[in-house]
Amino acid sequence: MAENTFISLVPLLPRGAGHEFSYHTSLSGAFADLGIEHIVAVPKGHPHSDLPANWRRCLNMLYADPHSSFIKKAVYKSVNIFLLSGSLRHLWRDDLEHRQGTVILFIESFTVSVLCALLFLLLSPAARNVHFFILYRYSPAQMKWRKHFYRFFNKIMTRRLGDARFRIITDSDLLAKSQTRFFRQKSVLVPVPHMDIGYGRPFPKQNGEIILWWPGPPRPAKGWDVVKRLATSTEESASRFKLVAAKSSGIKAVPGGVQVELVEDHLSLADYKRWLATCDVVLLPYDAAVYGESTSGIFIEVISAGKLPIVSPGTWMAYELEKFGLAELVVNWDNAGLAAFIWQMHSLKRTELIGKLGDLRRHYLTFHNEKRFAEIVGRLVQTEGIADLPRVPDRPGAYFYQTAIFTWIVFSLLYFISINSKFFFMLRSWLDATHFFGAGK
Repeated sequence: MAENTFISLVPLLPRGAGHEFSYHTSLSGAFADLGIEHIVAVPKGHPHSDLPANWRRCLNMLYADPHSSFIKKAVYKSVNIFLLSGSLRHLWRDDLEHRQGTVILFIESFTVSVLCALLFLLLSPAARNVHFFILYRYSPAQMKWRKHFYRFFNKIMTRRLGDARFRIITDSDLLAKSQTRFFRQKSVLVPVPHMDIGYGRPFPKQNGEIILWWPGPPRPAKGWDVVKRLATSTEESASRFKLVAAKSSGIKAVPGGVQVELVEDHLSLADYKRWLATCDVVLLPYDAAVYGESTSGIFIEVISAGKLPIVSPGTWMAYELEKFGLAELVVNWDNAGLAAFIWQMHSLKRTELIGKLGDLRRHYLTFHNEKRFAEIVGRLVQTEGIADLPRVPDRPGAYFYQTAIFTWIVFSLLYFISINSKFFFMLRSWLDATHFFGAGK
């Protein structure tokens, strides 16, 4: 039997630490147990010096500085479409095209320009027998204007590859429902695979010290204002806490308030494990508008480590806690007496909460792991008959029409952006004047 191959495409691998490292590394062992070769394709110029053997630097990408001008970023994104599509074609032609087993491409972190590059590959005759799984992490409401492009992209992929070869997946049951409604295609629930990260050696702490940890770089959607406000609290309970947060948050201690210790924005995996082992309470004051349906890997790791999370109402985390009778850990962060509430949850109700958290922890350890992820992907391959699908014959002239479709997509996308941008006003006026997209209504 020919060996199947699972290709993780990671064109946006961050320059520093990120979930992509642990996410895709965790998949390799599980796929090996199922007889599936796992290859991770990453950018050629990535500076990480210690990538695993199955990670290949083969994707051409340009990186614009985050502070670059809008024009420079737009140019880089446009050029990346062609650079990335060319490197994907080389990867397919040189290594994947002649494999006898099933080849599955998988992507879970992407932009519109990345998907445009994928269209070049997936609409070409060279990749007519590829199987493609795409993981959407956000609700249609969060996708804003991109949701229309993604829906069109999904329709093109379904038409090209068929329902069995093209699969939409996600890691939240709430997202699966909303995506299925919007895309009008089934979104399959899969686990978060990299949750069993193990334990580190705790950092030393003073007797009676309660460590509150706000993990990750500071972002408004993750409750930056809430944490800064907590740090200035002078309630009686506040002096018992030490708040651990990222350096760039700029949080400072006040006399008689919470102690503050600032750490690196991007912790090494070893230090991340140590702080997870050290902390007593993890603060997750996330914005419900952003995390209403989307999962949080940190939340799952916190539960799996047996730690106490405090979360915002209306979020996916609150939904998960409430399912297991843990609504007490859902708090309105604007309420007065926040420090007293956290003290009560940690010191007075901890014993009561530990049993319920244990039930949720066992559920997560059973479902959210790499083996379970690989099993579900393997079952999708088998039950949907992917492995037994006939080879699609080549059609003369097909690539010409597919390239024309792709060109239309790109220009339609630019036109859509121009509707909402003063910068593109002149471009839009010229397109309208020349009836580039046809006569108006």
